[in-house]
Amino acid sequence: MYKHFKALKEGLSGHPALRYAAIGMFLFALAYHWIASVSGGFGIEGGNSLPVLAILSVMYLVPIAGMTANLRSGFSAGWTIGILCAIASLRFILKVPGIYRGSGDSDAAVWMGFALMVYFTLASIFSWLAQPEEQAAAASGEDDGAGGTKPKKQTDPLEWTRDNIEAIAVAFLMALIIRCFCIEVFKIPTGSMEPTLFGDTKPGEPPPAHTGDRIMVDKLGLILHGVNRFDVCVFKYPLDRSRNFIKRIVGLPEEDFRIEHADIWTRPHSGGDGKFHLARKPAKEQASIWLHAWPGDDVSAEKCKKMWDGAPAACYEAGANFDSGPAKGEAEFRLQSPVKDYYRGKGTSARVNDLSIRFKAIMAAGSELFVTNARSDGYGRFTTSIAADGTVRFSHQPDVDGTFTPLPPPSPTSAGAVAAEADVEVAQWDGAIHVRIAGREVAAWEYVDVLPDALRNPDPPSFQMSFGSRGGAVRFRGVWVGRDILYNKAGQSSGESVLTGKEFLPIPKDRYFAIGDNVCNSKDGRLWKERKIELKNGQTIIGDGDSPENYPQNRTGETTRERFRDLEGTDHFFIQEEVKDEGDRDKEWHPFVAREEMVGKALVVWFPFARFKMIR
Repeated sequence: MYKHFKALKEGLSGHPALRYAAIGMFLFALAYHWIASVSGGFGIEGGNSLPVLAILSVMYLVPIAGMTANLRSGFSAGWTIGILCAIASLRFILKVPGIYRGSGDSDAAVWMGFALMVYFTLASIFSWLAQPEEQAAAASGEDDGAGGTKPKKQTDPLEWTRDNIEAIAVAFLMALIIRCFCIEVFKIPTGSMEPTLFGDTKPGEPPPAHTGDRIMVDKLGLILHGVNRFDVCVFKYPLDRSRNFIKRIVGLPEEDFRIEHADIWTRPHSGGDGKFHLARKPAKEQASIWLHAWPGDDVSAEKCKKMWDGAPAACYEAGANFDSGPAKGEAEFRLQSPVKDYYRGKGTSARVNDLSIRFKAIMAAGSELFVTNARSDGYGRFTTSIAADGTVRFSHQPDVDGTFTPLPPPSPTSAGAVAAEADVEVAQWDGAIHVRIAGREVAAWEYVDVLPDALRNPDPPSFQMSFGSRGGAVRFRGVWVGRDILYNKAGQSSGESVLTGKEFLPIPKDRYFAIGDNVCNSKDGRLWKERKIELKNGQTIIGDGDSPENYPQNRTGETTRERFRDLEGTDHFFIQEEVKDEGDRDKEWHPFVAREEMVGKALVVWFPFARFKMIR
């Protein structure tokens, strides 16, 4: 392998034009990063442009120096270009964990520079590690050319010890650098991020029991790409920075944040049209959030009939299977029990309107299947129809005396005939309907963008969701229904939060607002309160106003000492008589995460192995 890298290096020096082009690509890539960092492009926020430039300068200029100092002649330029192109193809692999987020051919020069950087860095490492042939011969006792054999070089115990100490020190230093600046491993202790991430099951919690996920957190990506909405991030808990929290970032700096109709709406502090616009979760993030709503453990035909009434009994089969054939191809199955905001023993009685239904469809020629979502929040009733030839149509029926008018639906589109037992999904979330057939999105309708005026909540419809067929028999196999998380203002309790009584929450510069995916069981920015205690000696202590650790009292004789942990995690002890004023114990909201408190972006679940996945 060393000889291969050596020959590859020698090849470039035999072709001056290629060598100078490579150096030019390095310099162009560095300039591109600098311009992008200043303009806010390539995922680098302008405030970090100088540190990023310093890091990239080292990353690029060191390999350039090694390249210009070590190039030799004698290797095919064709092989060189081919291998460099293969390395450049890493851009598609690196997109998966989110290391690289660029797109299009405009980044080709940057990625060629990155490929060259990787190659010459590896070449330098192999050159440094490989022993010269003459040293290897001396150490192995080869022929000395005069009929004799060179004696083997004796190993000095002191030198051996020194080399091993150096190796251990270098390994420790590299591990420290990786942990501090690149990757760190964390364990999820609680269920505040379920279903995306699982924590340890606490005593008394309903099954299934599970252990906390072990995750890897990308710190370098935080520097290079900044924080985007709906990223899952680890950060120092703002009210006790000795602890790490993990939540989903839903509010960004310098914007007004609002929760209405279980969705997130935002508007920038400056610019824009002054209206609140819907913040939609990307499809990959949404895929990790869906909660199982149906079926339960009992999937008998009788249970299916009870849950999805509206068709003859012969249409229901065990295993969450439905067949409209016995109804002569005209059947509608209506979900009778509304889906509530309830998960693992906690939640509210609120009705969840964003639902997803999946099944395998076997469609007769000329038939059409449909899915209807009858919402209870004033948006009305939405129906998605899919014909056997793959044509998708959307329609909307307003509520009686309804005030909401959706954006126009797209024209009917066809993705080709629906194959037998094709996987079909109709999902509605964040003001849009998405249709996927055989794993590919074939149609979508974003029916709302701007926060509508007050919606009139109608009487709850007689059913929440239905599906069925027209014009011919359709068999539905393995029906599954999921629900979206329901964002609310109250958090863990039905009491007040920082959002209570406010039309919106202004987010300052360099601050973020975070909420856990397990919305009803998450201590997050909605509930954080700081407590300030001013002592008679002039000392002011600020800490978590709701932490159980800040209330235990230790009795010593007749004196009661109170422990209070400040923002840095330092414990302070005092007695009641040392407090200047009881009124200073009032709590104030502390809802935001500062940029400097960010640790990194959650990258991957690596243990338990059965749950290995990229974190979205």
